[in-house]
Amino acid sequence: MIPDGPDGRPGERLLSASRSFYAPRVLADDSREDFRVMLDEHRSTLAAVCLRRIERPEQIEESAWHTLKRAIDGRFEGDYILTPTRIAGETAYGYSVVLRIGVLNEWKLAHAGWLYVVGVLNRAPAREREATIQRALDALDTWTWLPAAANA
Repeated sequence: MIPDGPDGRPGERLLSASRSFYAPRVLADDSREDFRVMLDEHRSTLAAVCLRRIERPEQIEESAWHTLKRAIDGRFEGDYILTPTRIAGETAYGYSVVLRIGVLNEWKLAHAGWLYVVGVLNRAPAREREATIQRALDALDTWTWLPAAANA
């Protein structure tokens, strides 16, 4: 369980096969690292970060395109398209990038005016990557937002 923040950040709950590597923590840039959990024996992980407030729904897709453009400029391989989907009841824009250490699948979404990035760093061998992604999607299917009063 990730409690809501004193600055109005939403709290959430997610069920996974492992505990988070750390408790939720606010970083120097004011983003909040909510969780990072292990998905498989290859050290693949699922993580979420509450980035910042947004004012317009269009900023979700703009942020996803900005990140994807940085990957293109860095000459990383990937699918260079945004794929809309639903995560935690919200519209999310996903993309994937091939890194030296694995395949990164990320989604940008917003809830209650806060922008999130959710990602899977998939370190599994190619033949096992789909199963790792499915474990992440199964965990994401359990994501629920907590009412502010639940943490009072």
